[in-house]
Amino acid sequence: MIRMHFRRVAVFSVLGVVIALVVGLLMPTVWEARAEILFGAEDSRRVVGATTDPVDQILQLGNQGTVETELQIIRSETTFANALQAAAEKLSDPALLRDYEDLYLMYDVKGQEMSRIAQVRVRAYSPESAAAIADEIGQVYNELRQQAIRRSVVQAQEYLDSQVRSAERDVREAEQRLERFKVDRGFTDFQTRSAEATRYEQELARLLDKARAEADGLRSAIARQRQKIAQTPATSLEASTETKSPVVTQIEQQIAEYQRQRVEALRFYREDSIKIKNLDTVLAEWEAKLLEARKREIVPTGRQTSPDPVRRQLELQLVGNEVQLTSLESQIAALEGELGRQRERQKALPKDEVELRRLTRELEILEAKYRRLKAQAEDLKDKTETIRVSAQVLGPARVLRRPVSPNYWKLGFIGLVCGICLGLLYTSAVEAMRLRVSTSRQLSELTGLPVSASVPKLPPRAEQVLTEAPNDPDAKPLESFRFLAFASTAKFESLPRVLLFTSAQGADATVPAVQFAIAVAQTGLRTLLVDADLRRASASERLLKDPRPGVSDLLGRSMLPTEESDVLLGTQHENLWFLPAGSETGGSLADYQTSLVTGFLDALKARADVVILDLPACDVLSDAARLAKLVDEVYLVVSARDTQYRQVPQAQEILAQSGARAISLILTDASPDDEPFSAAATI
Repeated sequence: MIRMHFRRVAVFSVLGVVIALVVGLLMPTVWEARAEILFGAEDSRRVVGATTDPVDQILQLGNQGTVETELQIIRSETTFANALQAAAEKLSDPALLRDYEDLYLMYDVKGQEMSRIAQVRVRAYSPESAAAIADEIGQVYNELRQQAIRRSVVQAQEYLDSQVRSAERDVREAEQRLERFKVDRGFTDFQTRSAEATRYEQELARLLDKARAEADGLRSAIARQRQKIAQTPATSLEASTETKSPVVTQIEQQIAEYQRQRVEALRFYREDSIKIKNLDTVLAEWEAKLLEARKREIVPTGRQTSPDPVRRQLELQLVGNEVQLTSLESQIAALEGELGRQRERQKALPKDEVELRRLTRELEILEAKYRRLKAQAEDLKDKTETIRVSAQVLGPARVLRRPVSPNYWKLGFIGLVCGICLGLLYTSAVEAMRLRVSTSRQLSELTGLPVSASVPKLPPRAEQVLTEAPNDPDAKPLESFRFLAFASTAKFESLPRVLLFTSAQGADATVPAVQFAIAVAQTGLRTLLVDADLRRASASERLLKDPRPGVSDLLGRSMLPTEESDVLLGTQHENLWFLPAGSETGGSLADYQTSLVTGFLDALKARADVVILDLPACDVLSDAARLAKLVDEVYLVVSARDTQYRQVPQAQEILAQSGARAISLILTDASPDDEPFSAAATI
């Protein structure tokens, strides 16, 4: 077999080399010319000096970028097409233009990140054409760069002109806002108005403090007078007399004092000022009191006993002081009100000052911006014609002495590699066509054994649903396994029965074991599904959320399930129990003594009518071979998709040599169109 594969690969290798050499003879001769270009340092930013960020961004569009960017420009189709046009005119060879696509595919530019030198490699069908195109590349690159710089400068100039107009408009609007604010507030000199308001507030505060001090003095005098009156007798022996009431005299004196204060105040305040109005209010109150007092101006005194003159004098003084205190309290209230209003007006002054300063600062900033933009625009207009070349060709193009194509050594190597690859693909495809068993009929003809059931090809999600069917009370087994359950139970000569499900390499026996267990349980027999695959424990992982004690725990601790044991787990289906692989996975049934395994099976048969064992592939692990002679029947599962053709007889031979009493086949991943009962399989 290996020699046949080697011969196929060798034949294809020779054919690949021959075809490559023939292709080389048919290819045209290609010459290569090389030229070196040095990137210049001139850019549009040096044209105008210092600029703003937006202007820099516009000018940057015309500047040289990174080395990789400039290499891409030189490598671009536009640069090559313009250079090819110029070379065709220079050589008077219009045929160059017809070969544009082929020549551009061979065109390349090499450069390094830290170097500003680019190596231009031009390939053509003649050395003269290659050299002419390479010489024109640098000239075309310079023209493209100069156009880009001029275009970016013009765009920057247009941008600056628009910004100058906008800044000039903003300055005019700021000036108008400042003038309107000054007119609305009614002042042009903020400091003068603030000083006047401060002096008036201080004067109000001084008058208020003076009135409060006088009121405090009167309260103290009233308290002393009341104390003296309480200590002085009310009457004294004296002749009856009539005298003028001293209250009238005192009120008249008080009125005279306030009139004097009013005349004095008129020297500093106007008639409509708060100070004058407050004095007028107080005078009116005292005049009303005078009218009331004159009604009792003559006080009669009679009898031998009369009020004590000292007490009387104290009472009169007390009344006068109380009247004066009432007047002062009214005056204090008026001053406090005026002072509060004045302070509210004072609080508004800082806000106006802040607004005035803000408007002034805004105007200054806009004027500075206008002057800066104006200077940049003027500078840009004066220096737009100082653009130099952007690249320098270091020398004339140099043509290589030998043509670069065809390269017979390279073509021969490529043909050899391609021939080897095609030979390997061919021999693999030939062998792959005979590797799989696709139908039950083919499987039966191959092994001479009956195919008892089949599982159609299903997506992964559907296979998971079939495996988890014991947890779903509404799940029904596949129709082919119902048939297998009815046919098998009809042949049972005695109970209990132990059935083993294993597989050939590439197949999985878990889904068939689960489906068959559900189908047998529905016949009324007590059925026990055992996950005996201690290494993968696939059935336990899919049916249980958490690890539970099971096969490995029973065998490892030499204990057998009893009536009181909770190792056997009930399912959602009547007559069906499940024994998991156990908490100690990763091992194998071949690790345990034969006496333990036999006793384990006997204990399981005591608990169920039918025991179904799910084991790993018989040609991967020896578990199935260990139990084959201890069970009543073995079901070998074969995958139409993953089991290779030669593995089926090998698995059958392993089970037969292990002493299996009866072997039946189950085909998975089968085509629904080729297998019985598959048309009714719905998930």
